[in-house]
Amino acid sequence: MWSPRICLLYTSTVIAQDLAAARAAKITADQAVAELNATMSRARNTAGAQVAQAVAQAKADATAQAVALAATLDHKLAESEARITAARSAATVSYTHLALDSVGGCAKAAAMNEDDIRAVLAPFNLGKMLDGLHVGDGLVQVTLAIKREDAAALEPMRRDVEAAVAKLPGVKNASVVFTAHKAPPPPPPVSYTHLGPECRRPAGHGPGKSAGRGPGGYRRGRQL
Repeated sequence: MWSPRICLLYTSTVIAQDLAAARAAKITADQAVAELNATMSRARNTAGAQVAQAVAQAKADATAQAVALAATLDHKLAESEARITAARSAATVSYTHLALDSVGGCAKAAAMNEDDIRAVLAPFNLGKMLDGLHVGDGLVQVTLAIKREDAAALEPMRRDVEAAVAKLPGVKNASVVFTAHKAPPPPPPVSYTHLGPECRRPAGHGPGKSAGRGPGGYRRGRQL
């Protein structure tokens, strides 16, 4: 049997060994925790750097895209402004030409008169065929009086007259038309109311010679 002293020494030794083992285990555990913390810290740092890099790259890409889009928009805007300026210039030139043409046309129309038309018609020797001439607001209408049976033969001349009138400055529209030749009106009836009673035709006598009267119903004078 061990003595109490020996037993106490043995127990102390065992406890010391267990304490040393526990301390060693604690040191190992502390080292493992420290290594784990270091690994986690490195992982956080790496992840943070990667995230920051990704964010920076995204910002750079977005900025580049925005710059490119702005450049494209500026180019298109410049092209649109150039087209608008060209269109305005063309419209201004067209309006100026139109205004000048209108003024010139009005001046020509104002200068044109019936004498100008008659001067153009003179070479055709229309004579009595010229039945009417109307001039107004750049419109000219010439009326020629002919016989119906002559219409076909005179049609080439009608077209030539119309073309000649249409070439006159200020004429917007020219037309030459035929109309049927008008027969001269009958002479008015002879009235004897201005003559004295002795010269009037007796009632019941027709025109021509009558007893005691000369031609036309006048009283014959005494022949010597």
